[in-house]
Amino acid sequence: MGFMQGSLGLGMLLGPVISALVYGAMNYWGTFFFYGCTILVFGGGAACLLPARLNKDGVGRKAQLDLHAEQALRDKQKAEINPQF
Repeated sequence: MGFMQGSLGLGMLLGPVISALVYGAMNYWGTFFFYGCTILVFGGGAACLLPARLNKDGVGRKAQLDLHAEQALRDKQKAEINPQF
């Protein structure tokens, strides 16, 4: 969370400065094109670098919940057999 907030703050501080420099060199259309390409490059890079475990498709979550339920059932059965457990 702190990294995200830091990135947001840095972008809000440097964005207008960089935009003024790019606009001075490329005018309106060039600035639009420059930032569009920048978003594509960094967005594509971020998408490639994110680990697959962050995908929340539901299958992994259900399997994880089932595993926890099985473990809880085994613990309960052990406790019934051996009350000191």
